[in-house]
Amino acid sequence: MISILLATLHGVALLGLFLLGIHRSHLLWTFERNQHAFQPPVPLPPTTDILIQIPIYNEANVILDCLRSVGELKWDYGQIQIQVLDDSTDHTSSLVTDFIAAYKGAHVFVHRQRTERVGYKAGALSQGLAETIEPFIAIFDADFQPHASFLHQLMPHFSEQPDIGMVQARWSHLNRNENALTQSSAIVLDGHFVIEHSGRFLQDCFFNFNGTAGIWRRQCIVEAGGWQWNTITEDLDLSYRAQLKGWKFTYTPIVSADAEIPSTMSGLVAQQFRWAKGTSQVAKKILPSLWASHESFKRKREGTVHLLANLGYWMTLLLSIVLPFTSYLRWSLHGVWGLLDLGVFLSSFVALLIFHQRSQAFLDRWNFWSWTHWRSVIGALIIGVGLAPSQSVALIEGFLGTDVTFERTPKSGASNHTRYTVNPSQRRYRIVQVTFLLGVYSLGGLAWSILQHNWASIPFQFIFSVGYLWVGLDVLRDAA
Repeated sequence: MISILLATLHGVALLGLFLLGIHRSHLLWTFERNQHAFQPPVPLPPTTDILIQIPIYNEANVILDCLRSVGELKWDYGQIQIQVLDDSTDHTSSLVTDFIAAYKGAHVFVHRQRTERVGYKAGALSQGLAETIEPFIAIFDADFQPHASFLHQLMPHFSEQPDIGMVQARWSHLNRNENALTQSSAIVLDGHFVIEHSGRFLQDCFFNFNGTAGIWRRQCIVEAGGWQWNTITEDLDLSYRAQLKGWKFTYTPIVSADAEIPSTMSGLVAQQFRWAKGTSQVAKKILPSLWASHESFKRKREGTVHLLANLGYWMTLLLSIVLPFTSYLRWSLHGVWGLLDLGVFLSSFVALLIFHQRSQAFLDRWNFWSWTHWRSVIGALIIGVGLAPSQSVALIEGFLGTDVTFERTPKSGASNHTRYTVNPSQRRYRIVQVTFLLGVYSLGGLAWSILQHNWASIPFQFIFSVGYLWVGLDVLRDAA
């Protein structure tokens, strides 16, 4: 009975990872066939005023560089108001006040401070929107530094169709070469922005605003019900509500805005935990409406996979747990399990390597003979595996819990003069300890597979052990 249960769990994990791998490969295939469609739009935008919102909370390390970049944005077709939505409790507010007092540029800065963080980022955006009238709103997080031509490059997209409600740009990375973690994290984000976003957009399926580096049409936000804070990924929530109202979104990977990647594992884990938890909250909130809508089956299917894709972490965690116990089944079943493992490894992990390599090639960042490039791509795969325990808990909290506390990702900036840290709760600390123990467990499974000559499971066991140990040890060291 136990053998049947373990074999069933093993099969479920393999099937889940196989299906997610096939889906990812389909997005890549769509991108490769249609990437020529990404061309700068020709129409010039009409004269219009733009509101730029910068929501901040204790961002002393990065806010000045952000304000300088936004203050230098060019816009020859109207006026720009820059609204700094400040919920800070440290000296960030004084830095903003001093910058605005010394600013001599062409734009108008408005500093809005709140004494209570009602609704966190979504609440700040909503309140700022209510105080203004500009028809278009660009949003930048505090660590973003858009290029001066950003508005000139994105705004023409709104002239192409009157029902375009949002235009999203790609994220680029200021500190991608800071350490091995940022190099690998940059690969992961590049894959998301170059392949996943593009693949969904090119299929005319729903995709999301990423919370920053995009421009909204005010009418779209209003008709979709405005910013809401009953999830912690308000950007994803509003995106789906807007598209269900009939608004179209546009994405372009050829325009980017520079931003910072978390440079410590504890910061990365906190960020990814928030995104995974928020995505599952949005799935619970939005999927019933999506399937009750008159949207095409293709959009419903893709939207469902998009909002539930983090279940892949559960499949990864499940496979890593049962794999050592099911090793003996391989040969009694005449190698069938070994063939299944090999097929899933090719369709998921190897396909993911190709996925990331193609995103780097599109960005002209790929050198086949560069060890750094290969290490970063493989590192992107390993980090994803190492996050599986934490992300699995995040999914449970999102689906079953009601907590919508927004935990910011600390930014260090170029100077890192103010030390912002992530202080994990006792519960989160236990998750990290379990991650480390899973690494030791998987290392034992790797040794067992080698001794038993179960070659098909060795690639999995190696990735599991390295991923869990990397994430677990780094976070434990950060917390020490």
